[in-house]
Amino acid sequence: MSNVTIQKRGKFYQYKFEIAKVDGKRKFISKSGFKTKTEAEKQEILHILNI
Repeated sequence: MSNVTIQKRGKFYQYKFEIAKVDGKRKFISKSGFKTKTEAEKQEILHILNI
């Protein structure tokens, strides 16, 4: 797994991370709609632990 990116998109935050390479193409998981950066970080950690 690669680095996790947290970025602000408009009024909300989004997290994104790479899960695997399939046929030479990178696949990502991203979720958005978090009001704070801290909330996005917490949800990202929970998501990674559940994979």
